[in-house]
Amino acid sequence: MNIIETEVSRRLKGLPHNNYPSRIVLHHAEATNCTVEDIDRWHRGRGWQGIGYHYFVRKDGQIYKGRPDYTMGAHCLHNNTNTIGICAEGKYMVETMPEVQKQAIISLCKSLGIKDIKGHRELNSTDCPGRNYPLEEIRNAVVNGKASTSTTKTAPSATSDTSVRDKIGVITGNGVNVRLDAGMDGAILGSVNKGDKVTLWSLEGEWYHCYSLYKGYNRCYIHKDYVKIINEAAISKPVQTKQETWQVNINGDIIRELQNELNIQYNAGIKVDGWAGDITIDHLPVVRQGAKGNITRIIQKILLLKGYKLPKYGADGTFGEEMKAAVLQFQKANGLSVDGVVGINTWKVLLRA
Repeated sequence: MNIIETEVSRRLKGLPHNNYPSRIVLHHAEATNCTVEDIDRWHRGRGWQGIGYHYFVRKDGQIYKGRPDYTMGAHCLHNNTNTIGICAEGKYMVETMPEVQKQAIISLCKSLGIKDIKGHRELNSTDCPGRNYPLEEIRNAVVNGKASTSTTKTAPSATSDTSVRDKIGVITGNGVNVRLDAGMDGAILGSVNKGDKVTLWSLEGEWYHCYSLYKGYNRCYIHKDYVKIINEAAISKPVQTKQETWQVNINGDIIRELQNELNIQYNAGIKVDGWAGDITIDHLPVVRQGAKGNITRIIQKILLLKGYKLPKYGADGTFGEEMKAAVLQFQKANGLSVDGVVGINTWKVLLRA
């Protein structure tokens, strides 16, 4: 499979490393004839840094690179984190996808090794990727290795129950496998023992999606039979009014600066009001050593405000050894996972008063 690099993709290689994909989102361009350069131009016209998709597939089956896989996309509201966006040339509310284009998308999805595949309309209020887009055929071919037919129904995808998010689960057995993906065929990352605790993200069918226990991975899965949720009432997120949430923000000006940067980089559509509500939280990227830019600089400003020292470089917008040491110190002091990575849990504590 050949993926074509152009000036568009080469220009975007300097974007931050803040995406750890676990889902593919499929789109159509809603244009009968267009190029990767056209989409890049349209997206830059919205004030974005460039094309919001990671890949663009033309009707002739040629695949073009967009954003780097390691950079958060700008293609699906509230779902740009940890996803890969693939856009198909075409207007599939009225057109029919050529077979060569469909097969190219299937091959691309398979090469990415991700089986959680959604159409844009399954995540946002939109018609994209169009009623004629062969979504089920593509998904079934990638997940099950065969195309769906009129007499074969695709097994429904496991629903994701997010009511368990941020709750604590205690492991009930010894030597319980921790997997990279849900299912018995998921790669084994390690194991946990009775009494170990994990923080839950969601329940996907028979498997708990947990915050990663292992450096270098953004997720892990444990079978629900070996996890018991504890103190549910005590650890459920409190319902807060806007005023109450405002009272725990560290600084309204910094929150506004952060919101503005999220809108610029990821087309987040966040109201710049200085209030770190759910929409802002949902768009926060994972930031780790090597990252550069304004979001890194904002984290540095927050660390400095909280009394953590950056004596050599200050808030220079570069996540180097000095900043990592400050993040590690902050995580240790606040009972967080001490990995030097600013993930969602670290963000939440950073944004508290």
